[in-house]
Amino acid sequence: MKPMSFARASLLFCAFGGLGSLGCQYGAATDACYALVEAIGARLATCGVVATPEEGEQLVIDDLASDGLNCDTSPVSLRDEDIFYDQCIPEIAEMDCTSLALPVSCADKIYYRSR
Repeated sequence: MKPMSFARASLLFCAFGGLGSLGCQYGAATDACYALVEAIGARLATCGVVATPEEGEQLVIDDLASDGLNCDTSPVSLRDEDIFYDQCIPEIAEMDCTSLALPVSCADKIYYRSR
C-alpha cells in the first residue's frame, strides 16, 4: 500500500468534519494546487524538460506567479475532488512528453481568486 499524500490526508480530514467546511474548502483547493504542481513537476522531469522534479515544480510555480497566482493564497475551491485525485493527477503521469497537454480531467477543477 502506498503512503497517503498530505493532500489526500487533508481531504479525508475535511470529509470527516475537520476544521469546518469553509476552512476545508480553501484547504482542499490549496492542497490540490500543490498536488498539481508536484505531479506536473515530476512529469516534466520524467520527460527530460528539467533535471529534477523539484526544478519542474519551480517551473510550474514560476508559471503560476507570472499569472499572479500562487498555491498559498489563490485557490478558493476544488470541484470534483474524486475526479481530480483519481483521474487528473494519475493521468498527468502519463501525459505525452511531446505536447505536455494537461488531461481533460484536469480542466476547471481548481478555482482561483481573481487578481
